[in-house]
Amino acid sequence: MRYRVALRGIPLGEVELPDQELATGMLEALPSFESIRSVIRDASRSLLALGFFGAAAQRSREDSDLRDDAEGRALAKVAALELELQDQLGAIIPATFVNIIEPPDGRSPMVIARFRDRHARVAAVRSPRADPDSAGERPDA
Repeated sequence: MRYRVALRGIPLGEVELPDQELATGMLEALPSFESIRSVIRDASRSLLALGFFGAAAQRSREDSDLRDDAEGRALAKVAALELELQDQLGAIIPATFVNIIEPPDGRSPMVIARFRDRHARVAAVRSPRADPDSAGERPDA
C-alpha cells in the first residue's frame, strides 16, 4: 500500500509498504525531508555503529548517560520526531512506530514501520440509521 510519511502533518515523502506487521520501503523524499535529513543521517550513523540491539541497550541506560555520548544524543533526537503514516486522503494510519534510516551507501532513505496494533485493513463504515417514521420502514405501516 502507498503511504505518505509526515512529520506532525507535514509531508516528507511517499513510500510503498507491504501489508505485513513489520514493513520496509524506500522513501521517495519531498524537498521538505531536507529539514530533518541531518537528524536522520546522524541517528542512522549511530544506529549502524551500535547495531540495532546495541542501540536498544544504549537507550535502556539512564537518560543522563544517554545524552553523554554522540550516539545517544543522535538517537534521542531522532526518537523525538513524531513521524506518521497517512493514506492518500491524509488520514493518519495507526502504526506502532514509523522510523526512517539513511543507508550509508547513499541510496534513498528507508522507512521502517510496524503495524502490530492495526487490526483491520479497512476502517469500519457506519451505515445510516433508517428513519422509523419513513414509509415502508415501520412494521405497522
